[in-house]
Amino acid sequence: MQLDFRQVREDEVDVYLALMHAAYAPVKALGH
Repeated sequence: MQLDFRQVREDEVDVYLALMHAAYAPVKALGH
């Protein structure tokens, strides 16, 4: 996956990071 962050608004990045964090939290909780 390649993202051109020059064309991505900051709010969209925030949403993306929030979704990634939410998806990773259970894995982190189970896999530490």
